[in-house]
Amino acid sequence: MYTDEQIVKIIKLLQRGEGDESQLAYWMNHELKGLDEIYDLIFFLK
Repeated sequence: MYTDEQIVKIIKLLQRGEGDESQLAYWMNHELKGLDEIYDLIFFLK
């Protein structure tokens, strides 16, 4: 399991467009699963 700080770092990486599609799919299906607000942050603020 990842800490909140590690998850925030990954979200920021994805917002900057530095994550690839496989990373994004992995995170959405595992660490970020069920956190619909996070999807909005990643894509709306991009």
